Amino acid sequence: MMKSFPQIAKGSFLIIFLFQLSSGYAQDEHYVVTDSSNFSSQSFDDPDDFNNNVFQNSVSFYGSRFLKGSNWSNSIFRKDVNFSYARFDTSIAFWGHQFDSTADFSYGQFFGDANFYYSKFLNKAIFSHAQFDNCAAFFECEFDSTIKFNYAEFYGPLIFLDTILPGADFNNCIFADQIHLGTTSSTIIPVFDFNLATFIDKSTVQIIHGAPDIHEVFELLNLGAPYTSEKKRKEVPGVKIILHGPIVLKCQLEKLKYFSLFSKLDYYRKKYIVDSIKEKSFSEEKYSKERFELDYLFAKSTMYQEKTSIYAPNKWHHVGRWPKWFCMWLYNATMGLGYRPFRLIYWVIGLILLFTFIYTKFLSKRINAFLSKDWKSELAVENDKDSNFIIFWGNLLNALYFSVSIFFTFRLQKDILIFFSRREKFLIAIEWVLGFFIYFSFVAFSKKGSFLNTITALFTS
Repeated sequence: MMKSFPQIAKGSFLIIFLFQLSSGYAQDEHYVVTDSSNFSSQSFDDPDDFNNNVFQNSVSFYGSRFLKGSNWSNSIFRKDVNFSYARFDTSIAFWGHQFDSTADFSYGQFFGDANFYYSKFLNKAIFSHAQFDNCAAFFECEFDSTIKFNYAEFYGPLIFLDTILPGADFNNCIFADQIHLGTTSSTIIPVFDFNLATFIDKSTVQIIHGAPDIHEVFELLNLGAPYTSEKKRKEVPGVKIILHGPIVLKCQLEKLKYFSLFSKLDYYRKKYIVDSIKEKSFSEEKYSKERFELDYLFAKSTMYQEKTSIYAPNKWHHVGRWPKWFCMWLYNATMGLGYRPFRLIYWVIGLILLFTFIYTKFLSKRINAFLSKDWKSELAVENDKDSNFIIFWGNLLNALYFSVSIFFTFRLQKDILIFFSRREKFLIAIEWVLGFFIYFSFVAFSKKGSFLNTITALFTS
């Protein structure tokens, strides 16, 4: 079962606290200067040996394998560090690292959680073609340039919180789990590009460990096969992108359905996030549909929320709010809070079929007699020679015609108020009132632009 974001966050911060207590982490920690630079194609039981190291030269962990999970803390890399094709068999945490030059994790495989805490990337950070089987978290990190994630695969949650970065390039990436984006502590609004990303809905995916291209590279370098290729299947919950702060967003209109606002933000914080995205990302006239969808996202997120600057969760014992909650629920179920008014079509069809069944069951003879007089013919009268099957379908079609006429208030030649009894008229009036209420709601409660967006969608791809 996938852990929720609060569970992930609480667990991560608890680990941070315990680690600081046990290791005495501080800014003035003693550092060891390391001149060694080539650790390619090696296996490491525990990277703790590299804690508090200063690597003066370019360092290569190319194709290395880290067998056990650990907390690798407080290292400084003065020049390029290369983790290309490295394999991390279990969870690993990079704490308080400083990368003065390029940090290359391309084609890396992270089978456990990959956590980066308090680390600084002062040059390029490259994660192209990397594979993350579980959570990939970046907490309170700093990036001086856009992170390259091209062709990376994320089969667990991806978290960017309280991290300072210009942006992240997710072109041709694969996502299959939650993505948490945004920060409240930085004045830099990051750019996240999902234009060419692939979003997977809830399904079972096949993950390949040790892809063939990795072995081809190692053979060219005469390094031998790094590890055996393996395949495993994993159930993924599907993509859901949760916003915690403002971002600059690059994505297609169709992908906005995957976005939502973090539920524990107050009303005005959510409004600020949506307004910021509309202004920074979709301010041009051609993006009117995107702005409309963001308004819908905000409406869904705040439909049960009070307009205050303090988050206060709703409780079931707030009995006085029940009528409002029910009305908002009904408004969303029937019209998508005014942004999806054509949902009413499903309700119209359902109500007509419901009353058709009721009329067929209890008023079939009366309706046949009424239609027979109304049409001035005997077509609606049952014939004793007809089979039960023909009689049933004849009654059903007559009831359907009658239900549609009442619901849409088509003119009937016979005065319906004179022909039917009081109880029958009461049942018929219920359907008529429901039909009238739906007409009124469609016109009065539809949001501006909802008609145009729906109609144009019918004629555009």
